[in-house]
Amino acid sequence: MRDAEEMAGLAEQLGRSFEAKALWAVALAADPDREDFGAALARWEHAATAVADAGQTLADILAGELDAAAARRLRFTPASAHGDSSAPIPSSATTPATSTP
Repeated sequence: MRDAEEMAGLAEQLGRSFEAKALWAVALAADPDREDFGAALARWEHAATAVADAGQTLADILAGELDAAAARRLRFTPASAHGDSSAPIPSSATTPATSTP
C-alpha cells in the first residue's frame, strides 16, 4: 500500500493505536527488509491501554456512555412518540364536528 509508513506515523500522532498497528503491518508486508517497520509494529503490539479497573465488567465500563447516549436520544425525540400527554392537541381534535343539513 502506497504511503503506509506515512499514514502509520500520522495514526501514531493521533493516538489511533488500531490504525497505527494495521498500517505498520501493511508497511512491513510491503517492505519486509525495513527493520524500523518491524520495531514500530512491535512497539504497538506491546502497548496496552488499561480501560478498566480489575474486576470491572463491560457493563460497568460502558454504563456512563450508554446512559449519556440514551439521554441524548430522549432529548431529541418528539414528545408524541413517547405517548406524552403534555403534547399539544391539534385544533381539529378539540372542535366538535358539525353536521350540515
